[in-house]
Amino acid sequence: SELYVYENGVELFRGRSVTSQEDFYRTNKVTCESDLAYLCDSIMRPYDFQGGITDFLKRVLDNHNSQVEEKKRFHIGRVNVVDSNNYIHRSSIYYSNSLDCLREKLVNTHGGYLRTRFEGGVRHLDYVTDAGGVNGQTIRYAVNLADYEKNRDATTLFTALIPTGADLEITLPDGNLGTETVTISSVNGGKDYIYDKDAVSRYGWIFRQVKWEDVTIPANLLTKARAYLAKSIYMTDVLRLTAVDLADMGVSIDRLKTGFWTRVKSKPHGIDVLYLLEERTR
Repeated sequence: SELYVYENGVELFRGRSVTSQEDFYRTNKVTCESDLAYLCDSIMRPYDFQGGITDFLKRVLDNHNSQVEEKKRFHIGRVNVVDSNNYIHRSSIYYSNSLDCLREKLVNTHGGYLRTRFEGGVRHLDYVTDAGGVNGQTIRYAVNLADYEKNRDATTLFTALIPTGADLEITLPDGNLGTETVTISSVNGGKDYIYDKDAVSRYGWIFRQVKWEDVTIPANLLTKARAYLAKSIYMTDVLRLTAVDLADMGVSIDRLKTGFWTRVKSKPHGIDVLYLLEERTR
């Protein structure tokens, strides 16, 4: 069965139960997962794809929809995550469920979020950079901020990047066929890496290697590498806050919604920044 959670006529959750527990007094505890997990019920067979992000998403959903019953099917929704070349090459020789395929082949490489949306009796799957808005409610010290914890993660930080592209088939001097991996050396002064001078000065040399299997032109590979490095030279800050949602206090204001940018303002903590509200426990 599908389960739904509503608040003031607004749907907060749609999904299914996965475990249930009954105690001596026949009180039941049910654990649920959202309808995004319906994508775990179909299998992507080995494939080779070339095209745009939206086309790849459509291919996965068409394959999913052909394997499951009507209530588990998705229509392609809003897609605003883009590729700089509007071209990706994705392939796999393994079998995987559709959700793992999308996470591995899109989210892990291009970022963004997979989000389900039920409108007009149709279930949509969006692939978006965020939910598309800013929470009108600020989490503010001495107003609605009750507790504050800031975690800084340097495990994903790097200051230099060695990018590699597709493995191209070439003819060797002896006439046999071989492969050659695309690098940026020909368009980067002979160096196969790039680095951020300020980040190296601050954190030292920290190398990473990333492969873009769909990039065949060195100049395009350099563009992708620069954009990737620019997002990766900062340590990740995660705030975990306990806050009062003012909508529960009779204030005429929208509730805090996940996926929306949220301003956190606290002078004692030296912070006044917009953060994406990624997770909420009520």
